[in-house]
Amino acid sequence: MDKTLSLRTNQQILGLFSKIQEYQPSINRIESFQKAVDIALGEKVDWAKHSKTAIRYLVNDTSAAEFIQLRVDQHKWEKIVDQVEESFAPRLSRTTIPYVVKLVLLNYVKYLEAMTPAAAVEADAVQKEATMDLSDMAKVLFQMMLTDKDCRELKQIREILADWREKSNEASV
Repeated sequence: MDKTLSLRTNQQILGLFSKIQEYQPSINRIESFQKAVDIALGEKVDWAKHSKTAIRYLVNDTSAAEFIQLRVDQHKWEKIVDQVEESFAPRLSRTTIPYVVKLVLLNYVKYLEAMTPAAAVEADAVQKEATMDLSDMAKVLFQMMLTDKDCRELKQIREILADWREKSNEASV
């Protein structure tokens, strides 16, 4: 069952989302947060150490959303909150949503920084492949063609299509 987290954003949270976007530009905030939660549950995280890390990624955008909502699996979220509370026990009796979100995002940024750039892009592609069906792909492709026909991504798609056409022509000969 999904849980919706509503929180007031701050420079740190927006900065962390912005940094994640640099590594994985094709996924949105909800997808990146869900991925961050999965990564946090898949490894042993030292939340206390992360809490002491200075966040260098700040966003001073006054037009940014003041409040955001994130969807996450309720069971996974509860596990992470329990882990964070255990890391700080007995000094911390309860945690706030923005604090836990910040820690989860910081852990994910550190995970992405540790990956090679190629691996981060590949992980992004695998995530998108799993969540986008053919009709969605067609919609996005047409939207790209109509809004920015000279974008870098569309040029890459053209190259892929040309290569595919060349290979299929060779196979039919």
